[in-house]
Amino acid sequence: MVKRVFGLVARVALVAALVGAVWWFASSSWDVADELRANVLTYRYRPEAVTDEVLAVTAETITLARSPRTQLNGVLAIETPGGRGLVGEVRTVDADAVVRGFNLIAGEVDVGDAAVLGSQVRPGDPFSALGIRFDDVAVEGPLGTYPAWFVEGERTTWVIYVHGWGSADRSGVNNVLPLFTELGYPVLAISYRDDPTAPPTDDEVFRWGLDEWEDVEAAARWARDQGADDFVVFAHDQGASLVSMFLHESPLRTRTRAVIYDSPVLAVDDIADAYAEAEELPRYLASPGKALAAFRFHVRWSRLDQVGRADEWETPMLLIHGTANQQVPVESSDRFADARPDLVTYERFDGIGHLLAWNANRPRYELAVRRLFTQVEALLAES
Repeated sequence: MVKRVFGLVARVALVAALVGAVWWFASSSWDVADELRANVLTYRYRPEAVTDEVLAVTAETITLARSPRTQLNGVLAIETPGGRGLVGEVRTVDADAVVRGFNLIAGEVDVGDAAVLGSQVRPGDPFSALGIRFDDVAVEGPLGTYPAWFVEGERTTWVIYVHGWGSADRSGVNNVLPLFTELGYPVLAISYRDDPTAPPTDDEVFRWGLDEWEDVEAAARWARDQGADDFVVFAHDQGASLVSMFLHESPLRTRTRAVIYDSPVLAVDDIADAYAEAEELPRYLASPGKALAAFRFHVRWSRLDQVGRADEWETPMLLIHGTANQQVPVESSDRFADARPDLVTYERFDGIGHLLAWNANRPRYELAVRRLFTQVEALLAES
């Protein structure tokens, strides 16, 4: 009798332990899915800022604590709690400090300030940043009215710009906008759902183009209605994922002559994996958490894997990516370029971070863009 009781208790304890383990595993996977929603499937307007300390300031120079970013040559924007300006070429570097040219634009930049260096040296709209006249236009799309900037040009091939993480106000187009206008291309810089001034989604889940591609299509249709024959699409980081889905799903993909991708997200799955690795999530939770996130939030990772879908591509691409990019690692661009050398012109910038290729080497960047447009014009002349 006693043995039977002990046996029954042992079996009950075993079942309870198994139920507890299953419950823990399921709840932990659920928590991972929630983390992926908060950190991968939520629209972020600005990436996390990396700061560098201001050590000294004069009318013409600024001294910053030495770091890989402060040693990056070229022109960068600098923003502190009290002011903003431009930093220029590196003048001297020692063990702890970097001296660079400096031009104060607004406010005050003081010793001891935490400074954020960034790529957007031309913030604001095209007129305030560059003196280029533009129109605020309204694009009717699937969720309502989407604001956009339109800059006129004499050609019937239009450039459509799709912004990324750090430029929800569309000002990311300004660095290269003078080149587009010099070449005569009209430019439409668009917004998409969950931008501050665009229609919101009900669930606030960012699906990396699975739904948002329709907003790109709405802009392309608006351009067609205004006289555009075809397009070149220029996209930064997350915007490239939207454009990629547009090129898979939209009938207007056949009117897209080429794309320019700068620091693009070509495999959203990699972003999720990178987050799991950074948070040191064990693989036995990360994989089921991703699967659960896909089910709960209606995300199909495989459809967002442009490397895996490389054989489906038909559109020529100028691909620009820096090898020191920590936000969107360069490996996915490497793999895509290897998979489609027939379509991809790859400008791989050694030692350059996220969206900083133009800042670091403007002549090389703009020459690559000019060559792409020369190819587009040659293809149009043949058709």
